[in-house]
Amino acid sequence: MADPTEEELVQLAVAALQREPRPRPAHNYPDTPAGLLQVPQEESTWRLFSPKRRRDDIAAFDNRVLELHKRVEAVMAQAAAVREELRLAPERDAEALAEAQLSGGKHPAPTVPGPEEQRDNLERELAGLDAAIAKVGAEKVDYVDRHRKRFTKDAEKHTENAARRYRQLVDELEQARADLSDARSTSLWTMLYPNQPNLLSVPRRGFAGDLRKPLTRAGLSGSIATEHVFDLLRADVDWLEHAASSEQRQALGEKRESDAVWLDTEEGEAWRQRQQIENNQRIARAQRSGTWWEEG
Repeated sequence: MADPTEEELVQLAVAALQREPRPRPAHNYPDTPAGLLQVPQEESTWRLFSPKRRRDDIAAFDNRVLELHKRVEAVMAQAAAVREELRLAPERDAEALAEAQLSGGKHPAPTVPGPEEQRDNLERELAGLDAAIAKVGAEKVDYVDRHRKRFTKDAEKHTENAARRYRQLVDELEQARADLSDARSTSLWTMLYPNQPNLLSVPRRGFAGDLRKPLTRAGLSGSIATEHVFDLLRADVDWLEHAASSEQRQALGEKRESDAVWLDTEEGEAWRQRQQIENNQRIARAQRSGTWWEEG
């Protein structure tokens, strides 16, 4: 059976929100406090939640739940049709009885009892499906609890490999950019040598040539040196490999304090205020004498 798509997993979560109560606070899956796994607090949602990179044995639980929810949807569609029939039945019965009265015919049997029995059967079926979904969720919780150490070891190994690959790609990307710069310098040399001795290589500028449009699209308020871009990517690898919020570290029992988010510090706030003043000044200068970046 194919793994559920992300859309199907979202549908599972939405359906779960309509069924089960909120959980008690705890430290680990399945009833972790809100924010640690970035999903709602309802217990059913914790039990349905799986990471994007799932093991096949965990995906098997999710597939079972997905199939049960598809059956729930089918039963709910039947129930909706029965409810509509029940809504119309009294009027239809009254009309049929009126015709019998006028014609002197035999009184027709009421049609309400049949749909009512169908409704009750469908409600029992939905209750059974809800119980089945809860049972699979409980089995998933027990399975994760029993194999948590092995799962964690495997996940950490994959994290290390992914971080190693990220660092390798950053190194390759940095070298690729240097190769492109050298190649463009060679092109300029072939076209301008020897008559333009000061114009034989790529201009020395920051990332994206200090062009305003690409930098502003990236959320930057000024130029950034190329080497700083790759330094930042390597810092991102280091952070992401061990990423966790302070709440997550506390829940995991880690003693190490996480680094402060820079913009949340006094220094960061002061920098933000200075940037606002400088941006206003740049805008004023640009209005007087043209743009302060080269246009892209």
